[in-house]
Formats: sequence, C-alpha cells, structure tokens
Amino acid sequence: MASTPNGWIMAPEEDNDTGNSSSSSSSLKFGTPEALEHVRKLTDVGAMTRLLHECIAYQRAIDLELENVLSQRTDLDKQLSNLQKSAEVLEIVKADSDYMLYNVHSACDLADQISGKVRELDLAQSRVNETPLRIDAIVERGNCIDGVKKALETEDFESAAKYVQTFLQIDAKYKDSGLRSGGGGGLRLRSGGGYGGGGGYNCSGGGGRYGGGGGFGGGGGYGGGRDSGYVLR
Repeated sequence: MASTPNGWIMAPEEDNDTGNSSSSSSSLKFGTPEALEHVRKLTDVGAMTRLLHECIAYQRAIDLELENVLSQRTDLDKQLSNLQKSAEVLEIVKADSDYMLYNVHSACDLADQISGKVRELDLAQSRVNETPLRIDAIVERGNCIDGVKKALETEDFESAAKYVQTFLQIDAKYKDSGLRSGGGGGLRLRSGGGYGGGGGYNCSGGGGRYGGGGGFGGGGGYGGGRDSGYVLR
C-alpha cells in the first residue's frame, strides 16, 4: 500500500485465502469519512498494519511540510509587516492626494474668476481709452454746429458745407455710440429752396449740450428771396 502527497493511499488487493476480499484496487484519502469507513471495515491484521504504516508516513510528510512552512514564517511576517507599513503609507498618500485634488479644484475656480475679472478689466480699459476720443468727438460736433451757425449768419456757405461734412464724418464714425441718440444736437440737410435751388441747412437738437434747442434751416433758401434766408427755430 503506497501513499501519495495528497494523502491518498492505494489499498492493494488482499489474498483470497484471508476471506476478506475487497476491490482489486481502491484509492483512499486520509481525513475523509470514506477513509474512516474503510478502516472500520478492515478485519485483516496485515492490512491494518500496512495502513498504519502508511498513515504514519503520511503524518511525517505533513510534519515536514509544516516545518517547511513554519521555517518561512519569519520571512512571511516581514513581508506582512512591510505590507502593513505600505498600507499606512498608502493611506497617507491617499489623504495627500485628496487634499491636492481639492487645492487643484480651488485653484481652477480661482483662475476662472481671475480670468473673468481680467476680461472685465480689459473691457473697462478699452472703454476708458476710448472715452477721450468720444469726448473729443462730442466737442468737435459742437464746434461744427457752432461753425455752421456762424457760417450761415455770414452767408459763408462753403465753410458751412465743410462743417456739415465734418459733422457727418464724426456722426458716421460713432454711429454705434450714444452720440447719435437724442441727448445731443443733430445736424441734417433738409430740402427746400436752398442756395441755387438746393437744400438749406437745418441744425436741430433735442436739448443736448451742443447745438440743442434750435436750428438753422433754409426756409425759402438763399436766392429765393433775401427775406427767406436762414431761420432760427
């Protein structure tokens, strides 16, 4: 009867003379109910002795394997200790990673806010830089209106036409601004019996700083009668 590393034993065929015949070949594993049942059914002393020797050999093999495992216990304990230390370090690393992630999110939000503020400041700066130009344009518009008034009073229509042209250029340049709204004076040509049959000049406004409140217009135009030149309305 031979044993295997897994605890199986091979029960050989018993002699026919003993009267305890069994199967020609059977396998047996120690520690199982089948092995216990097989032992209880044995009646031959020789078979029992052989099974006892096999069991002792199997036990010695287990003892050797156990000693081999126990001899590695020190290394296993060291590895387990290292794993525990690594686990503690990993916990610290995880906490630091979470904190870093929070800081990154906070920095990202702060960067977005700063970027928005920078865009607002750029827009405000561009408007501030444009403000003097718009103020100069408003002043120039008022000068054009005053120039048209004076030119019409002296019947200097060439100068008046130049003022009108300058006014229209300024008005076109700032067409999207508030210069063309009702807050300031307007200068427009209106049809009538102007000089040489053309349209006269009309300076009208909505109460603005420059040119507001009145205008000059060609009623009957210059050349349509000395008494119907320009009219203050």
